[in-house]
Amino acid sequence: MISKRRKAVYFGSLLLMLFLVIEAMSALGYRVVTGEWLSFEHTQGQRMFIQSGISARLIDAEDRGPVPRWQVLHPYLGFVLQPSKQTAGSNDRNNTKDTTSSNDYGFTGALPPFVIGQATGGRDANQAGRARPAVVAVVGGSVAQRLVDVSARLLERELAKSACFAGRAVEVVNLALPGVKQPQQLLTLDYFLSVGAVIDVLISLDGFNEVVLPIAENEAQGVFPFYPRNWKFHVAGLQETALMVRVGEVEFWRSLRKSMAAVFSGFPLRYSPSANTLWVVLDHLAGRSISLKLLDLTLAQARVGPNSDSYLKRGPTREYASEEAQVEDLVGVWERSTELMHGSSRAAGIASFHFLQPNQRVEGSKVFAPGERAVALPERHGYDASTRQGYPGLIAGAERMRAKGIPFDDLTMVFADIAETIYIDGCCHVNTRGSRLMTLEIARIIRERFAAGEPCPEFR
Repeated sequence: MISKRRKAVYFGSLLLMLFLVIEAMSALGYRVVTGEWLSFEHTQGQRMFIQSGISARLIDAEDRGPVPRWQVLHPYLGFVLQPSKQTAGSNDRNNTKDTTSSNDYGFTGALPPFVIGQATGGRDANQAGRARPAVVAVVGGSVAQRLVDVSARLLERELAKSACFAGRAVEVVNLALPGVKQPQQLLTLDYFLSVGAVIDVLISLDGFNEVVLPIAENEAQGVFPFYPRNWKFHVAGLQETALMVRVGEVEFWRSLRKSMAAVFSGFPLRYSPSANTLWVVLDHLAGRSISLKLLDLTLAQARVGPNSDSYLKRGPTREYASEEAQVEDLVGVWERSTELMHGSSRAAGIASFHFLQPNQRVEGSKVFAPGERAVALPERHGYDASTRQGYPGLIAGAERMRAKGIPFDDLTMVFADIAETIYIDGCCHVNTRGSRLMTLEIARIIRERFAAGEPCPEFR
């Protein structure tokens, strides 16, 4: 007869093998769910984002409702991020920078090295006899911010290949925020230049927010189209009771999401593929619930109507004879703002480059991977109509600016031949692979423009 000890070893071995098989299958499941291979470090970093209140998922998802508590009013820029405690520095291995904190100027990343008076940079950075770094500032919305968050190091390395930066390090600085739209980018550039910032290269990546958010949000809320998004919520004093109930629902899901992130951050769950896969699924469901509740809140706010709001909340009145006239006006503000931004850059000795961001609703711009279309083009999406109406005008505007000599390039076809999954939601956001592909294309275009005679920055 087999001894009890041998039986225990035998069944223990079977259980261990079963456990390993489940974990291996879960790792494959993580790849299927997210489109990326499991990285314990990256997944834990996402959970730390959520627990700190600066949720990476909220950046990637549609934020159509009340102002997140980590956003604060800014007297010139509309809104910025509430400065938070600085944490770990850069992560060269993953080509990323520290984005778990917001600096004293209200943008993600470490303290900007380009403002006069900071020990790490500015015009006095040549104290050791070395050429100061070439400062590259990126402006735009959440797509631009994510590009910097996930591939700043890659952008620095690719731009450093240009002869314009010979003998200099390249430092990428984030001046992009989710939901920003022109003229906020223009005002951001002029504001930082006015307070003494040193910028050598400006990269703008925008267009989507400019033709979508004024219709989907500002118009629905009875707010001037060119005010910052959610302006009514930024300046609201007391909300109606019905709206506060909806705000409470949003906060419930946000709190639940943070609690789940805390539970799965503990040992041993954080090192288990099964637990990490389960957390990704649950977090996605919670994030989706937040987005739906935010949308519900936005619609409820729109039903209140503009007549009950003060001028502080709604701003000037602008009416349009037709949808075509409205889109033409939105494109016109974007175009003029970009031209003014280019003019400010030239006056300050900055080499500026401007890019129209891609979107999945541009015809022929993406070969969708299995399952990607359902995520990228959901039925009855709130941004669908305004995106399809607005992008032809944006593409035409890009052509006009290029004809005027402004370094403007259309990136709407950057994913045209990419059959793998790129888009991660029904708005406009892309995964890490998508951000890296855009980064490589942007750097290539800038290098080629410099080589073709575009003036190098003056490094004043």
